[in-house]
Amino acid sequence: MEQSETDEAIAIGWIDWAKRTNPETGDLRERADKNRARAADDDWASMRLIHIGFDDPGRALRIAIDICHRSDDEWVLCLVGCGPFEDALVGMGRLALDILQIGAAKNDDIWYALEHTWQNLMPDDIWLELQRLLGREQS
Repeated sequence: MEQSETDEAIAIGWIDWAKRTNPETGDLRERADKNRARAADDDWASMRLIHIGFDDPGRALRIAIDICHRSDDEWVLCLVGCGPFEDALVGMGRLALDILQIGAAKNDDIWYALEHTWQNLMPDDIWLELQRLLGREQS
């Protein structure tokens, strides 16, 4: 299935995909059991954002921030934090953190999403600074 490549379409498609993955309210698993080909088409925006993250991390971060502006759904925000935001912090480091701080000053949902990042491959200095910004300073 051919999908629009605009950043807006990717953000909207990603939100739709994320809501369907919610284990409490989503229907992606049920739909996948019924029609695997259709379910694979349904994750186009998720896959597209991952690929953009490799090719143009700044664009991927802008799309992820846009997702936070478009949705206040806690599940969606959680997935943004442990997905695109975490990827940006790993790949872009300080620049991503600075961009996210600016965005979070205008939208608390960005802070909420950031609370759901994992360190994984994130550099220690970026992780510690993020923890400080989230009020989780470690002694």
